[in-house]
Amino acid sequence: MAITPPAWCSGAIPIQSKGWVDPDSNELLISSRFSAAQVESFWAEKNGTGLGDMSKDELESLGREHGVELDKRMKHEDLIEQLKTAINDLGGLDSMTKKQLETLGREHGIELDRRYTKAKLITTMREILSK
Repeated sequence: MAITPPAWCSGAIPIQSKGWVDPDSNELLISSRFSAAQVESFWAEKNGTGLGDMSKDELESLGREHGVELDKRMKHEDLIEQLKTAINDLGGLDSMTKKQLETLGREHGIELDRRYTKAKLITTMREILSK
């Protein structure tokens, strides 16, 4: 089943574990859960092609739109996987607990201090994940 953004915010983007999100502010507009296939289908329709059919330059451009820097030296399949993971990670952070954020930070070699606010931890993780 194809998913479409709400009529009142046609520029919204789907995040698998979150729902419809404003692409500029990352504000949650409508809470929902999408499958990976639904999100990929959305991007395929939006771009008139599937991610697998996009060139490395197009993937890099799409990544930049979402604040994700991709390394074009990687294999095409790896770029697609990195883009999907980064977009879902960036959107999914808001639904994580402070403990989950701390664990994710450790996976990336960063020790987060849970005494900070959740918003500060999320900002720190977004900076780490976007590098």
